[in-house]
Order: sequence, then structure tokens, then C-alpha cells
Amino acid sequence: MSARNRRPSGGIARRAVLTLPAVSLVGTVLAGQPAIAQTTPISTVDTAKSTYDKLVLMVDGKPFYHSGVQYRYEHQRYQKGWTDAELKPILKMIAEDGFNVVNIPLWWSQAEPEKDTFDWTDLEKYIDWCEEYGLKLEFLWFSHESTGHSIPMRVPDYVWDDYQLVVDAEGTPLQSGGHFLFDKTDPNLLKRERHVLAKVMEHLAAYDTRHTTIGVQITNEPNVAQIQWGVSSDRSYSDYSNALWDEGGYTDAAQFRRDVLLHYVTELGRVVKESDYPIYTRVNTVGDARPVAENEKLRSQGKNTIDFFGYDPYTTNINTFYDYGRKSMWSQGRNFPMVMETFAGAGNAHVMKFNSIAGNAAHNLYAATDGYAESGSSNFGLYDFDPATHVVTRKHVSNEIRDFNHTINKISTDLATRAPVEAGGSFLQTYNRAAAASFDVAKTLADVDLRYTTTTGGQGIAVERSRTEYALISIDNGGTYSFPASYGEVSSVQSGFYDDNDNWVSQGSKSYRVADGNISITLGEGEAVRVVFK
Repeated sequence: MSARNRRPSGGIARRAVLTLPAVSLVGTVLAGQPAIAQTTPISTVDTAKSTYDKLVLMVDGKPFYHSGVQYRYEHQRYQKGWTDAELKPILKMIAEDGFNVVNIPLWWSQAEPEKDTFDWTDLEKYIDWCEEYGLKLEFLWFSHESTGHSIPMRVPDYVWDDYQLVVDAEGTPLQSGGHFLFDKTDPNLLKRERHVLAKVMEHLAAYDTRHTTIGVQITNEPNVAQIQWGVSSDRSYSDYSNALWDEGGYTDAAQFRRDVLLHYVTELGRVVKESDYPIYTRVNTVGDARPVAENEKLRSQGKNTIDFFGYDPYTTNINTFYDYGRKSMWSQGRNFPMVMETFAGAGNAHVMKFNSIAGNAAHNLYAATDGYAESGSSNFGLYDFDPATHVVTRKHVSNEIRDFNHTINKISTDLATRAPVEAGGSFLQTYNRAAAASFDVAKTLADVDLRYTTTTGGQGIAVERSRTEYALISIDNGGTYSFPASYGEVSSVQSGFYDDNDNWVSQGSKSYRVADGNISITLGEGEAVRVVFK
């Protein structure tokens, strides 16, 4: 008998009539046809490496440097009782602190509280608020589960009546407290979720005419047969799952889980790509299936609909972030390397972000505030809050991240389009990734050995934009860059920034010194300098 929970309290439903999906799972998912967008994509990932020497996010046809943080509106509004008047100012702080992307979860039940009754109040609010503060939006589709938990509040009631739960070898649904896990091998569940997500994309196309929304995360930390931090099975033993297992001739449950997950998210991704609002798609996998290699196989066939997979490394070890985009599984093939969640409130969060940049990865923080923190403060929350009044305040690392963001924003197009030397590039070099108090090292940057020196813990990023143009920044305290005097005669040195169109905006001339065989320019904290040689 196939067990299916009809309500979160439990219960066994009748045996389902088996309906296999049109695509079978054998070794790796074989998707039917490539997704075909019905309009010009709003955002994509340029994977060609022909114009640029790295994988590049493109938004409205322009390179886009992703600097994001998650904002848990839905959790604090619906589970913690915050008001809009208390929550909206957090977005203002995010914008003030130099982020350009905010990721906000959208529960299935927010979009469809009852079957075939759609409510766009929250989605429109996300768009309106982000537009007001000049932020781009990624919505996180929380799907039928998140972190392997199918949670009654987040999933409409009818879904519990109609679709299969994951069951173990004894036919018992996996359960952790009041949480279960819906079965991704149920083709009827997939069909319904595709329909609902299509409605979301249809509304985006009609409402978000200014392209505030630029990306979608398909599910959140999805699992196939595991309720994270709780119970698990090697796979589901439902009729649907057993039939796929037998038809595919599987003997490896781990491969089966990877194929099941990839098939499910690929079909949801297809909805996005074939909509009138095509945007990039991503999946953060930390659970029991991480089908990155399988997705790269689909990409090689032109059949992938998930642009990139990523991980949520909750650690303060800076080497994890330095290696993430250089030699982890997340940097294989044409998979755009993005740290999708990590500590926003840890004391070295800004140094962790620097290391992601040094290692050629985008870096996304979790979260603006940690609604789960009873004290209002934790390593997860960029900002603290008063548990009684819900007043949100910055802490020391909030200011460090703010200053960091404002500095790197001055060369954002270079960060979006140039791979660091230590990650296989030629034209972008980073200095003092450990944020040592004292640092004095010369590194090769394309045509020159360029030295960066600090005695105050500064961190540097230097870019060769051409043989005669260099961009230099110093983060978290100042530092001095030194070119060999033999490199050439200086035409000008100016302080300023590169704008959104990558044009230099001068804020005045900058002094420099020629002595002891060097051309030396000392930068203040947060300063960007353009050096032009004759």
C-alpha cells in the first residue's frame, strides 16, 4: 500500500495509479528538448568565455556583479509577527550598505493560498520595495519543501490531500515533528508545481516591467529522501519511486537521488526559461543530492534549464571561500560559482567575502536579520534587533560589510567580468586575503609586477583594464601600490569610481611619488584610483 499523508497529522491514502513521467531517469537525466524562451532573456549566464575570461552574469544585456543578502520577510512577518512598518526599513539598510541584490523567499502558499486562488500581494510588495530602494530581486521559490521539510504553513492544504509523501522501505512517511517530505518522483506533484510556478512567472511578466526581478532560486536546500537535521531514507519507496528505480536498472541510491532531483528542478527551470519573463535559475544544494556533474552533462547537450548549482558553506574558514570558485565541485564545467548562503553576522564576514572574490566566486549572505535568534543577534544576522521592539541596528561587522561593499562597487564591472590571476585569469589581482596587519608583496598582474603594502590590515584589488589603464582599490584601511618606474611615464592619477556603464567618474587628481625605482600611490580606506600611463 502506498502511504500518502492527507493532512499534516498523518493518515494513509489509497494506492495511487502509477503515471510515469515522460522522461526516464537512467544514470543521468535525459531531458526532452532544450527550453526555448518566448522573449529576450532578462538575465542569463554568459558561459562562452569569449568576450570575458570568466563566467559572467548578464542582466538586460550588461555584465552584472552580484552582491546579495537574504531577507526573510515571510518568516518574520508570518511566523514571528513583525509588521511591514518594522520590516521595510531593513531593505533600506540593505540598500544603504551597498548591496545590489536581495533574495526573498516566496512560499507556495503565499502565491497560491488555496487551489487555483492566486495572491500576488507579497510578490508585488517585494518588487515594489526593491524598486523603491534600487535593489534587484531574486525570489527564492520555496516549493513543496525547503531543507527537506514540507511544512504545513508553507504548502497549501490541497497539496497534502493530493500528492505522495516520501516513504521508507516499510511504507512509513518520513516525519520530523509536524514536518514531512513530498516525493519528487510523483509526476502529478511536479505537474501541479509547474502549473503554479508558471502562474508566478506569468504575473512577473505582467507586473515587473522594469525588470527588478533578475533571478530565481528553484527550491531551497532541496532533498530527495531526507528531512534535514532529522530522519532520512536511502530513497523513497513509493510506487512512483520503485517504478523509476526498476525501470532505470538502478543499484546506486545516491545516483538515483541525484537524477530524481535534477529531473525535478530541470522541469521547474523549464517553466522559467519558457515563460515571458526568462531569468537565470539557480539551486542551492546541501542535502542528499548534488547533481552538478549531471547538470553539466545536460549543459553539454544544450538541455539544461538550471544555470548553476551552489552550496551554503556555513563556516568562517576563509580558505573555504578562496577555494570555492577555484577547485571545488561548484567550479566544474560551466557552473557559475556562487556562495549561495553563509554567515552574514560573523566577525570576519567581510574577509570571507573578499576571499570569495579572490577565488572567483560570487558571495551571497544569510541573512539581513536572523529571525530565529531569541536574543536578536547571531552569526547569521548582518544586523541585530531588539526582540521586544523589533528595532533593527547595525553592529561592528555590519559597518565592515557596508564599507567593503561601497569600495568594491567602484569597480563592479571589473569584478563581474575579470577572473582573478589566482583563479586562472590575467587582469585582476588580489592582495592580503588573510587581512594581516602587515603585508608587503609584489604579484604579477598581466604586464606588470605590482606591489601592495599595508601596515594597517588593508586589502587590495588591482585591475589592468588595458596596457595603459589600471584601477586600484584599498579595502578596510589604506595601502600603497608600487609600479616599477620602468613600466612607463604616468599621464594621470585620479580618485573616483567606475559607474554602472563602466565609465570612469573622476573626483579629483591624486598625488603619487616617483622614487627608488618605483611609482607609488597611497590609497585611503575605501578609495578607488585610476592610473593612466602615456
